[in-house]
Amino acid sequence: MDKKDLYQRIFDIVKQIPAGKVTTYGHIARAIGVGMSARMVGWAL
Repeated sequence: MDKKDLYQRIFDIVKQIPAGKVTTYGHIARAIGVGMSARMVGWAL
């Protein structure tokens, strides 16, 4: 998976978070399931 695909997957997950709700970078990383770290998600956002 290239960087552009990874960023798109992160943004797709983030768009699913309802307004007024929160989640963690770690939860997003686990939802993508590619074994990346929460720091990578934070950096992408």
